[in-house]
Amino acid sequence: MTLGISFAFSIIAMMLSSIFHLRWKKTSRHHDMNFACFITLLMLVIFMGGNVVNPDNNIYKIIYYQLDFFSKDVGFGILVFIAKKIGISLLQFRLIISIFGYLIIDLITRKYISPDYRCAFYWIYFIFPFFYDLIQIRNFLGLVFFIVSIYWISKDEIKGDVLFLIFIALAALMQKTFLFYMPFIIIGKLLKKRMFKQLIAALGVFFIALSANKKIVSTIANFALSTVADSLSGVSKFLGVSSGHGWMVLWFWTFVNLYMSYAIYIQMMSYRDKNYLLYSNEKIGFSKTIYWLNLYCIIALPFYIMNFNFFRIERNLQVINLIDAFMLFDIQYRNKKYVSKNKKYWLIRSSVIIITILGIWLYQSVDNLFASTVSPAFTSNWILKY
Repeated sequence: MTLGISFAFSIIAMMLSSIFHLRWKKTSRHHDMNFACFITLLMLVIFMGGNVVNPDNNIYKIIYYQLDFFSKDVGFGILVFIAKKIGISLLQFRLIISIFGYLIIDLITRKYISPDYRCAFYWIYFIFPFFYDLIQIRNFLGLVFFIVSIYWISKDEIKGDVLFLIFIALAALMQKTFLFYMPFIIIGKLLKKRMFKQLIAALGVFFIALSANKKIVSTIANFALSTVADSLSGVSKFLGVSSGHGWMVLWFWTFVNLYMSYAIYIQMMSYRDKNYLLYSNEKIGFSKTIYWLNLYCIIALPFYIMNFNFFRIERNLQVINLIDAFMLFDIQYRNKKYVSKNKKYWLIRSSVIIITILGIWLYQSVDNLFASTVSPAFTSNWILKY
């Protein structure tokens, strides 16, 4: 398959999405934009499910065809075992995971974003971090369960807490990194108390100061590495990916996300006070949870100095941060006659742009994904080959 065919496919999908987007604005027919979202989701499924060339492809071939059982991430190992028993090939397995994952993500985004901005959300996601998800299938599956867990914990009820733990456990069975987020159920409850917010801020300062002592950070990092290493060679290979001075960019990235989530929460509260929100408690609960989660993830900052791969902890937040941002943009658009685009609103939009640009930088400067993943995504796809 040539680059032109695959590139043309994505351009056609984008054009159709834009056409239906314009028609929706003129006619207010939601089913048109739902169809545009379907086209965009179909594109994501095809690009991920049909991909045959990426940096982790050989690893998954070993997992699928050479190992009797993949015990490192037991949940994923069980899925592979079942798939092989019923005669599903690795290519078909990837496609099934892609369909399942994006159906679940779309079900969650539908609860917070209307069709017009949901389509825009998917296109920003396609720029970043889609190509990481395309490579890291286990992490993508874990991310899907993680997003569902955040939806439930934002409900602020016992049922939601129980389901949060269940889905986080499922995420961790796919990729152990998601164990990092499990204590958030305790932190989230304590954050309701003002003094604990101050304690979290103090802990953040402590961990930033701790970062100056690389020996201590290295000891902790060595202990944690086996849970986030994403190759069969484990810790030894993982330690070889030093962040150098790039950690400063990763720290900046983290604080941009933190500011954005805080600003969104403040804006959401002001919209509620002016009665601009439908289902205000649900949306504000989600926005508040995202802000607290970003605050919680500050404790991971020291690890970014040791190794870029730890940044997966922050990168896993990117999809829900984008859902949070586009939820706000959607509300503002629906109430544009009454809501002024103040300084905070433009800073939130700027934050989305900054993170997207940083994502492109991460693709090229850190992992060289343009050569190993982005380009092959347009040229090596068994579905588009037909």
